Amino acid sequence: MTTQTGLQQTSHSASLATITLPDIERGLSCRRIEDAIEAPTLTMAKNAVGYGQVLVTVSKAVTAGMAYFAPNRRLSDSAVGMFAEELIAQYPHESVADVALFMRGAATGKYGRKGQEGETFGQLDMQRLFIWFGEYLEEKAFAMERGEHVMQQRDEQQAREIIGAVPGLQDAVKEFVVSAKEASDLASKRNRLAKLAHDVPGLTDDGLRECWKIYRLAEERTIIQAEAARRGLLGEELKAAQLEIDANDTTERQAYQPEPRKLSSHVDALKAKLSNDGA
Repeated sequence: MTTQTGLQQTSHSASLATITLPDIERGLSCRRIEDAIEAPTLTMAKNAVGYGQVLVTVSKAVTAGMAYFAPNRRLSDSAVGMFAEELIAQYPHESVADVALFMRGAATGKYGRKGQEGETFGQLDMQRLFIWFGEYLEEKAFAMERGEHVMQQRDEQQAREIIGAVPGLQDAVKEFVVSAKEASDLASKRNRLAKLAHDVPGLTDDGLRECWKIYRLAEERTIIQAEAARRGLLGEELKAAQLEIDANDTTERQAYQPEPRKLSSHVDALKAKLSNDGA
C-alpha cells in the first residue's frame, strides 16, 4: 500500500458532511496522528473554501511550525509560501492537520535521523523539509495500517460473539465454510482440466505419453485419450505407458516391504513332531 493510496481512503466521515473553514483550521492545533488521519484532505478543503483560503491556512501551519526553530534556521516568508504551494500540489490527499503535526515533529528533531550526521541542524530548506515530510508520511501509513488491523480484530470478535449467541448459527456458518471450500476445490479442478485441454494439443507424441504418466484422474486421462485418438496414435502405446506405470509402482512398493521370514525349518520341525505324536 502506497502512502497516497492509503490516504485516499481516509477522512470518509468528513466527506459525508459539509466542510467549513473552522473544520479545516482545527487542524492547526493537531497533536495526534489519529486526528490527522480523520481530518479533511487538502482536496476536500479546496472544494469547500477555495484554493486561496487553503493556501493561507497551510502557510499558517508552516509559519507556526517555524516558530519552534531558531531564527537563523527558519524559512523566509517567501519560502514558506512556496513550501505551502508545493505541499498542496504534491500531497492533495494530506491535510492541514498533517502539516501542523509534521512541523511540530520536525522542530523536535523527530525526522531526519535517517540521513547523515548533522542533517537535523543548519539552515532549513524545502528539499530537506520534503525529505522529512516523507518520513512523516511513512509514520502515518504505519499508524493507519495498525488502526485497520485493530478494527479488523474487533470486527472479527464481534462476529464471533454474534454467531455464538444465535442457536444453530455456528453450525450453519461451518457448513457454509465447508461448502465454500468444496466449491473452491471444484473450481481449481476445472481450471486444471481447462489448462490441460489447452496445453495437450501443443505437446509432441512423447510429451503426450509423459502426460499420461503424470495425470492419473479419469477426467484428465479422457482429455489425453481424445488427443491421442485425434492423432491416430495406437491404443497399445498408451497401454504400454500404463504397464510401465504399474511396473514402477510395483517396484516402489516392493522396495519398502520387509523381507519375509524364512519359516521352512520351523514347518519341518512341526511336521516331525506331529508325525511322532501320531505314531
